[in-house]
Amino acid sequence: LGMPIRGITDLGSIASAVVIAACFPAVIARRGNIDMRVTGRLFGRTGERMFDAIGGLITAGFFAAMSARYVLYSREMAESHERLPILRWDVAPFWWVVTGLIAAAAAVAAIVALMDAAGRRPASQDD
Repeated sequence: LGMPIRGITDLGSIASAVVIAACFPAVIARRGNIDMRVTGRLFGRTGERMFDAIGGLITAGFFAAMSARYVLYSREMAESHERLPILRWDVAPFWWVVTGLIAAAAAVAAIVALMDAAGRRPASQDD
């Protein structure tokens, strides 16, 4: 056949944004992000818990700020009726999904931070 599939680049570009954003809440919930265990040795279990909670709050704040920016971007895409070049689909619904997933990541990060502050870790976590 040797012919490209029309619109596959359009679909790939917007789908990849959704797929990547969908990973954020899961990675944060599983505590798959980078952390440093040196604090436990230097400051004891209470200090480690506090540093984990602070890190979680910073992560939650980052994702909250990012979701606020994505709200503006998604709104701009909706108001300008931006479309994919070949498929001609509106891109705003995809960006609203991305925005919701990033906001969910912020909420998950806040919950993880609160669990860290309380000294409660998910049962599935291996230390």
